[in-house]
Amino acid sequence: MFIDVESGKVVNVAVIGLGEMGGAVSSNLAAAGHAVAVFDLQQALVDEAVTDGSLAAASVSDAVRGAEMVHVVVFTDAQARAVVLGHDSEPGALAVMEDGSALVIHSTVAPATCREMAAQAAVHGIDVIDAGMTGTGAAARAGTITLLVGGADDVVARCRDELSCFAQVVMHVGPVGTGMVAKIVNNLSVLVNAEATRQLVQFGEATGLGEQALLEVLNAGTGRSWASENWALIRPVVESPADGSPYPAMARKDCDLALTVAAAAGTSAPIAEAIAERLAELDRAGGIGSQP
Repeated sequence: MFIDVESGKVVNVAVIGLGEMGGAVSSNLAAAGHAVAVFDLQQALVDEAVTDGSLAAASVSDAVRGAEMVHVVVFTDAQARAVVLGHDSEPGALAVMEDGSALVIHSTVAPATCREMAAQAAVHGIDVIDAGMTGTGAAARAGTITLLVGGADDVVARCRDELSCFAQVVMHVGPVGTGMVAKIVNNLSVLVNAEATRQLVQFGEATGLGEQALLEVLNAGTGRSWASENWALIRPVVESPADGSPYPAMARKDCDLALTVAAAAGTSAPIAEAIAERLAELDRAGGIGSQP
């Protein structure tokens, strides 16, 4: 069991991945009184989490040892697999977590990845839920995001109080994997509305209405969307050149996931295909797509 020597705290929660959302999760859990162990490859992020009340662990296995609940908040499927299943000579979380503990996948990954992890976790007596996050980093810090959760009824019910430490709404949408389907649908909607807003702004400028007036018109009526109401924030997703923003990589990943989910379900997603083409255009123009 991981015990901080100085504080004597016994860790009952672990957070792996301390980016904008993971850092907010660890901060809110610590503020709620949980003993939180954290791990990230970036030491600066770990140091910030420690300042907020968490305990630094030297590895994934060190962080999750003895934890009743483990939150995975990394970026890609490959990273999530490495954390949960292990890689090279490093054991994954499942090799260390105890029978009866719970693994919460927040990373936006393929639903099939969540189901695969749940099947492997069951062998170890570990429960898995997927809990996609919707909301900004500021909302995550404020504890006002929405979680779209997939998992068994009893497991979600057991995890709900802890999830409520950093989410205003915990929406149980179905079995494992459906939380990610819901998150992917939500993210695709944001991309679609962002592209629609971009084209409408261009229309307003070309016809003499102007960007500001066009946005005021949209946001005062039934044409508004989260993208139009937050155009200054979302604009880099659809038209800005590469500038270090994480949004370009997120946009491509979300679109690819939507197409993957559609293909697995035997259906089409023309709207995702249209967004993929727009991202390809920006690739060719050296804009959004030039991000790594």
